[in-house]
Amino acid sequence: MAVNIRFKTLAAVGTLFFLIFQGGCQGNFPGYRGELVAEENRAPLQSGGPRSGVWDTNDLVVQYRYTRQGGTLDLAGNIELVGGAANFQIVKRFSLSVYFVDGNGRILEQALLFGAGGGRQVRLWSFEKEMQPPPETRSMAFGYSGVVRGTGRDAGPWSFWETPI
Repeated sequence: MAVNIRFKTLAAVGTLFFLIFQGGCQGNFPGYRGELVAEENRAPLQSGGPRSGVWDTNDLVVQYRYTRQGGTLDLAGNIELVGGAANFQIVKRFSLSVYFVDGNGRILEQALLFGAGGGRQVRLWSFEKEMQPPPETRSMAFGYSGVVRGTGRDAGPWSFWETPI
């Protein structure tokens, strides 16, 4: 009986992990829905494309390109750790999300674009997603969170994050 309960718990946790890191939970994050995004943090989403942009923070640079046709958004890009985050050798955990924003600057939905972890040493990553943002979407914004650490016995973790609100 105890083994069966452990197996079910492990299976549920594994399924949740898979869905989150595969983007299967797109739009189901309650997170920041309804929060106001400052205008300087919004990137307008225009029809057609491809169009491109750069989002540059103290911790990373995201070079992205997108095409918006009908209800579909094809979003791709590169992520490079810079600044303080680049001073560490090991990436324990990192995630980049996109936030779809309405004409009033309110977050409608959040979707995971990229996730990494498990001690990766890569500092340049790529992502490519096809999404269906809500029809009211007029712009997008990005956010991230991560934990990095150095090497050696005394190398503690360092957390970094940014949200669009």
